[in-house]
Amino acid sequence: LSKPLFSAFSLVLAQNERLAHRFAVLGAPRALDVGNLKADAPPPRADPHGQRKLDAALLGRAVWLAASTHPGEDDMVAAAHLKMRAARPNLLTIIVPRHPDRVPHIARLLASAGVDLKLALRSEGKLPDADTDIYVADTIGELGLYYSLAPFAFVGGSLVPHGGQNPIEAVKL
Repeated sequence: LSKPLFSAFSLVLAQNERLAHRFAVLGAPRALDVGNLKADAPPPRADPHGQRKLDAALLGRAVWLAASTHPGEDDMVAAAHLKMRAARPNLLTIIVPRHPDRVPHIARLLASAGVDLKLALRSEGKLPDADTDIYVADTIGELGLYYSLAPFAFVGGSLVPHGGQNPIEAVKL
């Protein structure tokens, strides 16, 4: 069944030599190892000006990042924040939702958690101050900035039935 399908392609680009060989065995007339686009790409960019501003705002604070969160994870992140804050009162949690349009829901969820959590939203131009518990980074294209600032990161999608986001960007930074 695979030979008619794969022989219809003039070229198959595989992420490694082993897969290129397998595509050839399956009938691809030409299969090349071109590498893994995600793994071979440079780390996500971090705006130097924005990084300096955030570095100054975070000075002396313990920080961790919850990146690419999905529905059902933000309340778990908030619960983890509260537990860690008991040991580190100056803790700042940065939440970067996978889909920024979820921010109103996240803000309502955290406000109704029954505990006093002070939020700041990146989209409103706010920086976290000394009293901010959770900084919601609800902008596009800045994940590299947050990965470069936070020494610890949770990569979302793994606490709910989603399958997890790719951790390569986090690992690179």
